[in-house]
Amino acid sequence: MEKHEFKISDQGEDEGFVTGEVEINGGGIAIRFDGYSTACTQDDIGEPIWVELYDGKLRTLLWADINKEDPTHIIELDAARNIARREVPNPEMQALTEKFGGIWSEHPDYPAADWQYEVANGDTRLGYWDWVSHKKDGDE
Repeated sequence: MEKHEFKISDQGEDEGFVTGEVEINGGGIAIRFDGYSTACTQDDIGEPIWVELYDGKLRTLLWADINKEDPTHIIELDAARNIARREVPNPEMQALTEKFGGIWSEHPDYPAADWQYEVANGDTRLGYWDWVSHKKDGDE
């Protein structure tokens, strides 16, 4: 088991700070703050933040109310996984899509059939409008 003390300075107008401790053990990570606790513990001993792996999901449990035994919030972090990242849309592709009538429309100079042919042959893995943007860059 590891323990690490910390001090967090106020990021707003106040010049205050809070101190606490992070405890890392095989079951999870506990975060304690001086002056904060949970319903079932003595003052300054409770862990208002707990991070654990539960049924294969990383999650954070928060006790935001000292008068409640159960966590007030349980936050699963699946959507924060790297594999959940969405690609940032290509601004040129977005402009082309809007100019020619939306996502299901087609650019007059770049038929969808040509894109489908390249996809079927393994020549591209781009989506249609990314492919159009790429083709336009090559034509210029």
